[in-house]
Amino acid sequence: MADFLPYKAEYAKSDRSSCKACKAKINKDTLRIAAVVQSPSFDGVIPKWYHYICFFAKQKPKAVGDIENFENLSWDDQEKIREKVASIASGAEVEAVNGKGKKATKRG
Repeated sequence: MADFLPYKAEYAKSDRSSCKACKAKINKDTLRIAAVVQSPSFDGVIPKWYHYICFFAKQKPKAVGDIENFENLSWDDQEKIREKVASIASGAEVEAVNGKGKKATKRG
């Protein structure tokens, strides 16, 4: 299997896709971003599409270089994504999740 980037961005080609987070329809020509994951039914990958806002609530890309097709987006959309990725990298987005998770327990 060929290498692939973990994320993909494009403008919706139709209005048939739906967001994996909020389950609402993604309208045609709207910016959508996918997490590219291994398919459970065949030897390949599939995109799980999200609205721009929903994507960053669920996914935390480390760099815009991880997003396939990024350079083909409009400049305004590239800037929006760059700012969001930069805020994640700086730790501004992580503060909300600190303190959650399982605590370590002693074995003995």
